[in-house]
Amino acid sequence: MRKIFITLFVLTAFTNLNSSAQIIFEDENKTDIVSLGFGIGIDYGGIGANLIVYPQKNIGLFGGVGYAFAGFGYNAGVKIRVTSKKGIVNPYLTCMYGYNLAYKIKGLEEANKLFYGVTFGGGIDLKFRSTSPGYWTFGLLIPVRDSEYKNHRDYYESNYNIENYTEPLPFGITVGYKIIIN
Repeated sequence: MRKIFITLFVLTAFTNLNSSAQIIFEDENKTDIVSLGFGIGIDYGGIGANLIVYPQKNIGLFGGVGYAFAGFGYNAGVKIRVTSKKGIVNPYLTCMYGYNLAYKIKGLEEANKLFYGVTFGGGIDLKFRSTSPGYWTFGLLIPVRDSEYKNHRDYYESNYNIENYTEPLPFGITVGYKIIIN
């Protein structure tokens, strides 16, 4: 009788611990509503910060400000994400307006200029542990640039004999860490 009592006690205790752990696990994987991120990329305004608010679990509105080598850049946009049950890897698509190219010539400060336009992209939000207070975000961004930057470049190249000009890449990479505020 004593062995039956001990066995029932252990099974009951284990069941209660398991159900409590399950409740905690589900709460920890709750998706973020507000996050503050720090990183590098167009969506961070260059090297800077990004604040995102999710009025709906999968749709977020964000703004970013930072230093973009030729001045301070900003961006604002929308992020659409697909959240998983475990919340470990969440793919996303984004569209934003703001800085998407910095033009800087060393020693010729009047030539430094930021160019603005629409940028599209996608990536993943990656949370290494379900209990983590934040997550990493990685993305590939495709800026839409008009001919204004080419006209600006051509003017300074021809009038100031600029050599070794590097054509900007047709894409950008973004990397950052988001701290979950709420």
